Amino acid sequence: DIIPLSMNDLGMIAYLPMGTTKVTLDLYILGKNARYQWINPTTGNRSSVTMITQDTLGLARDFTPPNDQDWVLHVFKSGSFGTDIGEEPELPDQFIVYPAFPNPFNPTTRLVFEIPGSSNVAIDVFSVDGRLIRRIFEQDRPQGMHTAVFNAQGLGSGIYFARISTAYGVKSVKMTLVK
Repeated sequence: DIIPLSMNDLGMIAYLPMGTTKVTLDLYILGKNARYQWINPTTGNRSSVTMITQDTLGLARDFTPPNDQDWVLHVFKSGSFGTDIGEEPELPDQFIVYPAFPNPFNPTTRLVFEIPGSSNVAIDVFSVDGRLIRRIFEQDRPQGMHTAVFNAQGLGSGIYFARISTAYGVKSVKMTLVK
């Protein structure tokens, strides 16, 4: 099968139509420690970003979509191109909260966020009318990308909001539980 692909020296975007089981890409142009994420073209929701560590440049890599629906694969360069095996991933320089994934969900969804420095992080879930449902996370976290899982077992279908509070600000994410 032919997969539509757009690429340059900074990244690749591939459209995988419904029923595609995998795509193989040569990541030579991106260098070591590239990153990738899946994007649902219907909802715009994105998966968490995953690091690809390659020992040897130019190796092809297989990517398997999350399910048999339509997906967009975004693979992009991390840092500069080179052969330094010790290349470290870039650390975030701002507080970012990504959309919950999957969303809508049943019964679990992931909340992914980046913080530019160490901070106490608290994640609370609220109902659409503003009632606190539960605190799902409260920990000191170092600089970097982090993931928390919200399990809505025992809750009814509806819209919920996750509030992520850090020393760098407070942001919210809308989530839809469908049973």
